[in-house]
Amino acid sequence: MIFDSVTPLLFQFDARYVLSFLATCKELANLGKTIIVSLHSYAINESLRLRADSIVDAHLRLRIEELGKQVVRTLEVSKIRGAVKTIGNSVSFTVEPGIGLKQSRSRRRRRRARCRTSHFRFPRATGLS
Repeated sequence: MIFDSVTPLLFQFDARYVLSFLATCKELANLGKTIIVSLHSYAINESLRLRADSIVDAHLRLRIEELGKQVVRTLEVSKIRGAVKTIGNSVSFTVEPGIGLKQSRSRRRRRRARCRTSHFRFPRATGLS
């Protein structure tokens, strides 16, 4: 199941309902279901984010940056339950029409002209590589 995006719901319900929703997703994941939930970072405060992180099995963050005329996306692994956290758990890429994803290989200094962030939360990381 994919819930893209639950951001509008976060403004309508208080923290206990959001955490209850994530706990229900976790229960489904424990039954073998893969659940993907996405939300925008501006929709969740730090306290709720920390509590949600204790429930979910994986937390990925997508940053979208404009570098001149190029849009570069960076996917960062914030958490995967059972994995050792290391430095540099991210990959940068661009999306090219007709080609698809193209990994950015250079580690040049990036200007943060404009940055939008989305969080992708996976209550169960089954089948991810």
